[in-house]
Amino acid sequence: MKINKDSRRYYKEIRTIIPSRGKYEKRLLKIYEEKISEFNMNKPDISYEELQKRMGNPSEIINDYYDGVDTAYLIKRLRTTKLIRTSILTVLIIVLIGVIISLGIHINMYHDLVDAIPTHIETQINDD
Repeated sequence: MKINKDSRRYYKEIRTIIPSRGKYEKRLLKIYEEKISEFNMNKPDISYEELQKRMGNPSEIINDYYDGVDTAYLIKRLRTTKLIRTSILTVLIIVLIGVIISLGIHINMYHDLVDAIPTHIETQINDD
């Protein structure tokens, strides 16, 4: 189903606000995606403001969802998300350091190679 630009923006805002995506959050996103598609099917030129009037502000939707979620589940999801982000950041830093070291080695090898290539040759002619 093709949805209009405002509907896509509204869904994207809901998706962006959710801090983690467990099975319940994915289910919530699926429900709202279906609702938005349904509204868009009934009224193809539906505006962002009209979606907000009918369904609510995206931040309010997420606030209402998290008000009803078990606190232990939410803490677990946020810790897992933090762990994943920290792991990805650590791997990226290690890769960046590796690339910098590799680049330094290659630049050093290039300079050694350039210095090894003779740019001019002196020839001495002896008259014997």
